Amino acid sequence: MNHIKTAMLLAALTAIFVAMGALIGGTGGMLIAFIFALGMNFYTYWNSDKMVLRMYGARQVDERTAPDYYNLVRELARRAELPMPAVYIMESAQPNAFATGRNPQNAAVCASTGLLQAMSREEIARRDGARTGAHQELRHADDDHRGRDWRRGVDAGPVHAIRRHVRRRQP
Repeated sequence: MNHIKTAMLLAALTAIFVAMGALIGGTGGMLIAFIFALGMNFYTYWNSDKMVLRMYGARQVDERTAPDYYNLVRELARRAELPMPAVYIMESAQPNAFATGRNPQNAAVCASTGLLQAMSREEIARRDGARTGAHQELRHADDDHRGRDWRRGVDAGPVHAIRRHVRRRQP
């Protein structure tokens, strides 16, 4: 279902670009806008993970710089029979974690310093509906993150704000 929603959103955004191109430059403007939209979609597909990590100011860590967190992610990946993702930490007092990447082979897991300080290893690893490191890691098994990250890369700004407003108003 996420793939269908993502395809529909990208088609709608492409149509908006093409329509704006037609208004501004006629047939030539339409073609330029279409090529631009395709290029933007292609770029965000390949780079949305990097864009999201950069947006949060995340830094990559390894076994030496964050041994507890890194080993926890390694153990969770092993248990879920997934490849080891890149491990990131973002400086934020708010407890938060997310997963990103186009597929499990290009996955990254990021947790905030607030989450790592506020929760124990067991709390972070538990998958009880809380969106913690374990929950984010396991999302890669069903590619739930891919469409979200791609949409985040494409529809930043006003389109994202409008979409959030519409979703909040739905029952």
